[in-house]
Parts: sequence; C-alpha cells; structure tokens
Amino acid sequence: MLKALLCDDNEIVLEGLQKQMDWNGLGIELIGISSDGEEAMQELTRCIPDILITDIMMPHYDGLQLAEKARTLNNDISIIIISGYDDFEYARKAVRLSVVDYILKPVNPDDLTNALKNAVDHCIQTRKSQCSQTLEILRKILQKSIGSEEIQKQCDAVLLDLEQYCCVLAIQIETRELGLMADDIQYAADLRFLQFLEYIQTKNIYIVERAGSNCQLLLLGDEKSDVINLREQFITSTRDFFAGYYCNDIVIAAGDVHQGLENIRESQNECIQALKLHFVKGANATIYYHEIPHYKKTGVSGNESLGFLDIDFIEPLLEANKQLLNERLNLLHEHLKEKGGESFVYMTFTVGNFYTHVMKELNEAGYNIGAVFDNPMEEFVKVISSNTLDLAIINLKRNLTEICDYISTHSSHHSRTINTALRYIQNNYSRSSLSIEDVAAIVFLSTSHFSTIFKNETGQTFTDYLISIRMTKAKELLTNSNDKVYEISSRIGYENAAYFSAAFKRYTGFSPSEYKLQIDSKKYF
Repeated sequence: MLKALLCDDNEIVLEGLQKQMDWNGLGIELIGISSDGEEAMQELTRCIPDILITDIMMPHYDGLQLAEKARTLNNDISIIIISGYDDFEYARKAVRLSVVDYILKPVNPDDLTNALKNAVDHCIQTRKSQCSQTLEILRKILQKSIGSEEIQKQCDAVLLDLEQYCCVLAIQIETRELGLMADDIQYAADLRFLQFLEYIQTKNIYIVERAGSNCQLLLLGDEKSDVINLREQFITSTRDFFAGYYCNDIVIAAGDVHQGLENIRESQNECIQALKLHFVKGANATIYYHEIPHYKKTGVSGNESLGFLDIDFIEPLLEANKQLLNERLNLLHEHLKEKGGESFVYMTFTVGNFYTHVMKELNEAGYNIGAVFDNPMEEFVKVISSNTLDLAIINLKRNLTEICDYISTHSSHHSRTINTALRYIQNNYSRSSLSIEDVAAIVFLSTSHFSTIFKNETGQTFTDYLISIRMTKAKELLTNSNDKVYEISSRIGYENAAYFSAAFKRYTGFSPSEYKLQIDSKKYF
C-alpha cells in the first residue's frame, strides 16, 4: 500500500474527501489528514508519504511550500494540488514542482480519483525504476564486479546506504511431483509462483537470483532488528501465501544478518550452507545458518566417514530377516543425520556403492535382481533423488523389503542355511584355521550333513569353494597392490607362501610372480 497525506484548511472538504474516496481500492493508505500548514509540515516530516494531496491556500504554510518540503524529503513523491484559485502563477509553480495533477475546487470526486490513479501509477513506475537500478548495484556488489569507490558512487546515486544491515534468504519450492498432476493444477502452481514474485517485490526485499521455482532474496534494513523482523514476517507470509497451492515442500534457508552491503556475499554463502540441511531437516523446513553447528558431527575420522558399508544389509537380506533389516536401516538413518549438511552428497556416494555391492552379493548367492525390479537402476535413482533424508530411507526400505520378500519366497530352508554359511566363509576366509567343521557349527548342522547340502546347493565342495574365494582375492591383491607374495599369502589364509604359490599355479596356470608380470604388462600396452 502507498502512503498518502491529505491537507486542506476547510474541515468539511477534508472530511468529505476522506470519506468519499475509495482509498483502499486505489491501493492507498491514508496515513494522515491536516487542516493547516503547520500541522501538515509536522505530519509530512513524521511519515514522509508517497503521495501528497494538498490545498494551495492554508494558514502558516501554503500548499506549494508543503510541496517543496515534500520534494526534499522524498524526491519521488507524487503531488496533487487542490486550489480554489484559477491562477496561472500557482499553476506555473506547480508545474515547476512536477506535480501529478492540479485540481480546481469544488473537487469533483471522479477528477480526484483519476488524479490519484495517475499518482499511484507514477509511484509504482518510479519504484520499479529505482528497484531495478538498486538491484543492478546489489548484484554487482554480490558478484564483486566493481571496486569499493565505484560501489560508493553508484550507491550514492540511488540513495543506497552502504552501511545497511543485510541478510540473504533462499526459497526452494519442490515441484517434482507436479509433473504427475493435471495440467490445470500445474498451471495453478506456476501462476501462484509468478504471483509470489510480484508479491515479494516490496521495499527492502530484492530478488538477486532466480532459477525455476527457486530464488534468492536480499533483505535490507537500517538496524539489525529491522532485518530480523522483516525476515520473520517474510517467512510467515510466504508460507501463508502458498498454503493449499499444491506445493508439498517449501524450504526456506537464511544466512546471518551482517552490517554493510559488502558482506552480502558472506550471507549468501551462509545461506547456501544452511540450505544443505534441507535433506536432514525434512520437508517444509526453515533453516538458519546458526543452526549448522548443531547438525555437525565433530571428531569424525577419515575411516569413519566411509562407514556406510560397515552396516551389513546383506545378512538380513539373505536370511530374509526383516526385523534385523529395519534395525540396520535405523542405524543408517541415525548415521546420516549425524553427517548433517553433508548427508545428501554422502548418501548419494554411499548408496551407489551399496547398490553395486548388494547386487554383486545377491548375484553370487544365485538371485536375479531383475526378477525383483523391472529396472533396478531406476529404483537406485529414486533413492538418491529423494529431496529429504526421511524420504530416502523410506524408498531404500521399500526396495530392500521387496528384495527380502523375494528371497523369502524363492529360497528353501537349505538355501537360507547355505547363504549364512557362504557369508561366514566370505568374512573369515583369511583365517588359515577355517575348516568345514567351523562353518557347519555356525549353521547348527553335522559336518557330513552340511557337506552334502553345501555341494547340492552350490555345485562345489566346501574345499573347492574356499579355494576359489581365496584365489579370487589373491588375484585382486596381485592386480591392485604392491604387496609381497608372502604378505598376500598371509592375508588370504595361507601360512606357508610356497604352498600358496603352488596352489595359485594349480588354480590359474601361473605362479603369483608370473601372474603379476602379465597384469603389469597389460597396463602399459
């Protein structure tokens, strides 16, 4: 709403104009009325209106004096002069003062309405022009594309105080699901966002960046408390504005309030950091930069940061144990929450590793993941593209539960027992003392019974399977490490390096040194 001050020494005229005009309908808030020049001058200084409607002839100060004073206080003020004197000299002075209109008494309400409409248009156009110039300077400050002297010069030109307080806000409106909605709903949501862009362009709020349904705003104020209050009012009104308009997730992030426009970039960087917490805090979050330390886990070592695969999901899947699966999903959820703002990038990386790992393990166990999902990669994408941690865990849980159900339906009691045995062998093959008796005891079977069902389920004897596991690992180490043969021998469960070398040659046709030489030569040719 534009602010207007109405001045006339005739109280009947003053009251009549106050009541007859549809001020609100014109977008005007009548903030004051004055019946003499002295009172009007005080009101003018106190409230500095956008529009001044004043009679020419008044006690103490006449309308032209008021207009001159108003112009010094607000160079862009819209002035409407009312006069009972059809006098050229008054009109000439009024023109010099760039008045919007000059109306003769008795005032015709329609004439004043048209004059007020012109005044409103003038204010809006002037404000847009000023806003555009100011925004251009603010963006230059943000991009650091001009030096300090030039910044000061351009700020002075638009009466922009460099020492103002500033704060950057980011608004992200999740529209991914709109693609699944009817065209009219999509249109309504898009239209509402465009209306929002018009709605927020008020004094001290500037759109500094926009991409689709996301934007960054700059809030300004003379005092820190002014910016904080403006920020809180803006956040509340923004959520009210979109209530019920098909926007299922509106996240608002705010940098700290800083003094000095040259610190805009710092507030912007803080805002971007705060925005990373959206993944952890969930849908419709309001996030402040000062909250970040609360979500940061301190003292995390390099090894811990790769701890995702230490949470074993293969065991509960192969055993079709949903209770254990849920317990480990909860561990993952808590682990990711502790990662704070890094959770999204961290989960994208580790879930990718996890899916590769679980598909390999299930394939080795004889399960075809293609029988569970039409497009396994699409299921992976659903998880990593979830816009909140809670939703990501829900999608991951759904996928793992479907795999669990498939295994439960397609595996016999014997195969579940053997899967447990295979997992035990894979985790303990490096023990030189590992024996069929050890594994049979783990699955509560006699050695002879275990040997029979192991051969039936895997097509291999226990000894052949153990050798294949050890030799596969040996080939990996020879290919990807510089370990000595005796070191590799020890790592895969052979106490005697010579015995390992003989076994490796029987298995591959090459001695360990010949195999490594062959691999190294392929790296260069």
